[in-house]
Amino acid sequence: MPIFDHDFELTWFDAGSAVFDGIIDPACFPPLGDCKAQREWLAGFAGAWAELPECPGLEQDPRSQPVEEVLARALADRPELLRQLLAIRAFGSSPRTRYHVAGSP
Repeated sequence: MPIFDHDFELTWFDAGSAVFDGIIDPACFPPLGDCKAQREWLAGFAGAWAELPECPGLEQDPRSQPVEEVLARALADRPELLRQLLAIRAFGSSPRTRYHVAGSP
């Protein structure tokens, strides 16, 4: 589990939601190669995307774009993590969209 503060422990689900909300703390990203943590984190990120209340004041509603595109922007500086998350069968198997991650074939 990531530790965000000495007095407050987040689950990976909470950490994924926090990254969607714009909290970019290194402790909020799941480790590479840990599928269980990555699935939990991805569920939190996608859940936050899906539950975002409609806010007419937002310049650009993140839900107007596929969650995969929002994820790719959030992880632009973490290409290997993005590659691993997109490889998770339930998430990255959409035939409609394929993403090229810098540094991968």
